[in-house]
Amino acid sequence: MPFWKPSKTKRTIERRKTRRVQVSDEQKNKLEVRLRDHYKCRFPLCGCRSLRLQLESSHVVHKGMGGNPAGDRSTVDQMVLLCSHRHRDGIVAIHKGTLRLRYLSSFKASGPVAWEVPASILHHTKTDTWIEVARETRVQQLEPLSDEQLLILDRLSSMVI
Repeated sequence: MPFWKPSKTKRTIERRKTRRVQVSDEQKNKLEVRLRDHYKCRFPLCGCRSLRLQLESSHVVHKGMGGNPAGDRSTVDQMVLLCSHRHRDGIVAIHKGTLRLRYLSSFKASGPVAWEVPASILHHTKTDTWIEVARETRVQQLEPLSDEQLLILDRLSSMVI
């Protein structure tokens, strides 16, 4: 008895349906991220709001960094809302590897995070250390900042332009 296989057209239709479901789920998750982050860039004291930069849902683990494009990296707890500058365009950006966040709870990005930048950006040295520039107590609420952290964030906000 020969092995039956669906036609190429039927397989294509099924593949497209699956892709549509994945895309619509990702769009729903991106909307939830916007609501959770109050339609504001999550990076502290960014300065992007006055420049009216576009906001984007950023995957914490990108495809190029080992993220799975199948969809498990597109959950709400794996994305944060950032301005285009902090996401991919700026000197200090997640895509460029010069900005990272560290989860502070089991809720991942849906809970508080700590923001870090490499010391080499700030001090023009060749060290591999990262400096914590801010820490949240809850989403979009910062712990009190030290004078050094305020100085660093002020310097980073001037890098937006």
